[in-house]
Amino acid sequence: MEQQLEIFSAKPKEVRQHNNLIFAPFAMGSVESKIFISMLERINRTDTEFPLWRIPLSEILPRKDGDSYEHLKKAAVALKSQVIDIAPVDPMNPNRKRFRLRSIVDKCDHDSGTGFLLCQFHPDVKEYLLNLIDNYTPADLATLKMFKDERTVRFYWMLRARFRYEESRMAKTSTVSDTVKIQITVEECRNCLLKDIKSYPNPKDIKRHILEKVVKPEIDKTDCAFEFGDPVKQGNKTLAWTFIRRSGSVTVLPLEPLRISAKLIDALEALPIDAKGIRRISDALYMDTDGFEASEAFVWFLLHKLTTSKDKDKIASPGGQLIRWIEDRKFKSEFLKKTKVPSSPTPSYEIVSYSETELIEMHENSVKRKRTSLDFAAWVKEIYLDNGFERQKIDNIWYVVKEK
Repeated sequence: MEQQLEIFSAKPKEVRQHNNLIFAPFAMGSVESKIFISMLERINRTDTEFPLWRIPLSEILPRKDGDSYEHLKKAAVALKSQVIDIAPVDPMNPNRKRFRLRSIVDKCDHDSGTGFLLCQFHPDVKEYLLNLIDNYTPADLATLKMFKDERTVRFYWMLRARFRYEESRMAKTSTVSDTVKIQITVEECRNCLLKDIKSYPNPKDIKRHILEKVVKPEIDKTDCAFEFGDPVKQGNKTLAWTFIRRSGSVTVLPLEPLRISAKLIDALEALPIDAKGIRRISDALYMDTDGFEASEAFVWFLLHKLTTSKDKDKIASPGGQLIRWIEDRKFKSEFLKKTKVPSSPTPSYEIVSYSETELIEMHENSVKRKRTSLDFAAWVKEIYLDNGFERQKIDNIWYVVKEK
């Protein structure tokens, strides 16, 4: 069966990895790292399988010289042959013996004269790169591409993962602090940053020659700028380094509850929109701008426009699109005309409809994300029919429609 070849166009601003993959014990060279990032940025949030991507060589090797082909082939061989142990560490039993061996890349091919690299992730890593719901870390694509050294790229991911986890822990405990402190072990640095793990036997040399000289100057220009804290030691042996991120006098408190209904959350997740995007939409709802107070009805109105748009399949980020529309004066005017209640925070009129095809797609996404265990009919009844929607047949197509 001939495999579909995807030529990627719209690129996301954010890429994601599961935390177990971020801390898996393997290191990449410069060209390997560039190939890996170029593959990451081609993953779509809705992907369930890895397509075969055509990546321009100019993304990997901006400057070509006589050794470019050999550098490219060496990196491709390294990625193709890389088998990593991705077993998570059990905090209750860190000495437990286990392994989870996974290949990263399935294909990395090049034909001279084409100007492209054909790449595909291995199915082994689907659970670590596709449909990530929790225990993952996002990173800004522009920031990753800004780094000159591949070790900075990897360490930035590591810092973001640990800082993100610690901030979440602080939020849950209502911790008040002007710093965030984390630890990364010497072993993690050695396994993730060194192609030859024996090249720096003394931890002081890893800190001096890599963390201080190479990594820190670049990361200090980002959101993960840090200072070193007291190392974790056992006698004279350094086990881990402490990294401190200062953000001024910051009170870390639990996030406010979402101000939108569970039904709307379910509809947004089905698009799909992630938790961060849903929170941004919730926070944007009640921001009074030019005398207009957005409401949940306004989001339903925009959601209907989005799901019925002929260009909906071309929208790379449904959440970002909704945020832009919420802030767009044009849509506010259109909504107010339909509601016939200018500047009212609680419109008295709303119409929302979904076709049977749209409902099937939303139900499948909800099942995939374990938001529901109901079959299609029961899900439609609970989410829509029990909440004021009615079934209507228009031009031989079934819809659920709600009017107020």
